Amino acid sequence: GIAQLKKVNPYQTPSLSDWKELKTVISQEVPDFHEKLQTDSYQLSDNEYDICMLIKIQTSCSDIARLKQCSRSNVTHIRERIFKQLFSKNGKADELDEYIMSLS
Repeated sequence: GIAQLKKVNPYQTPSLSDWKELKTVISQEVPDFHEKLQTDSYQLSDNEYDICMLIKIQTSCSDIARLKQCSRSNVTHIRERIFKQLFSKNGKADELDEYIMSLS
């Protein structure tokens, strides 16, 4: 699963079944996780939701970048954009992480 992939070489990326497994675990732990990350006017993309799930399982920004095959700055930008969409104000990527970690 994802936990093992966080530890392996940078060339291995999560499979569709890895993402499905993570979605299942998250929805069991936090039943309305997905709903709390969108508004009437804003729906998360699959990529954004993947990043939110990785944040929820305490994945570092560099590991998220590696798993999603993008730069750390791109991951930071995405986190800031999600925060702005959810709360209608500018915020730091860490503020999104704190919100995600507070969901239970």
